[in-house]
Amino acid sequence: ETVYAGLEEARSTLEPRGSVIAYRGLVSSTATIYKVSFLVSNAVGGEPVNLTPPYTADGSATDPDIVASAQYRTVVSFADDNQLLNDLPWSVTYVGYNNSDSMLDAGEKAEITVWLLDRNNATAIGDADSIGYMDGATPGGDGGMTASATVLTTNAEFTLEVKPESGAVLNIQRTLPAVFHPIMDLK
Repeated sequence: ETVYAGLEEARSTLEPRGSVIAYRGLVSSTATIYKVSFLVSNAVGGEPVNLTPPYTADGSATDPDIVASAQYRTVVSFADDNQLLNDLPWSVTYVGYNNSDSMLDAGEKAEITVWLLDRNNATAIGDADSIGYMDGATPGGDGGMTASATVLTTNAEFTLEVKPESGAVLNIQRTLPAVFHPIMDLK
């Protein structure tokens, strides 16, 4: 039974597919990263992974938008030198072939977007206050960065952990560049 349980865990593991992309905005007038996106697929054609998202993003008002009564099973955490944030807001978009359910099956790819700050869609992304803190006082996400001391700066190192209901944890470690651009490929 132990061997079969170990094989089951290994079969339902996520693997990254492609680049990790960071998006810059301005909180007040300070440039920082407000979301990080990456593609995942099911490793070695394993068991389906439940990617029911706790949030969505529609590009209007403030993103992300909470999904009322979402029963999500996958949890995303963030860590850097200053903080550990468990259960960050995240949303998902399937890319290419998919069967329109919330399970990541063999042959499917999903883009996971992790929200560190709220996006104020009424303000152009290059303008001041295009993003805001996840302080619970405004619409948007909850559980992300809440103050100026917590936002990401240039050359900062961080780790994202994607923890599915079963299977191994997917760790993504990156270092931000010395200069922020609106969209950055974090190699």
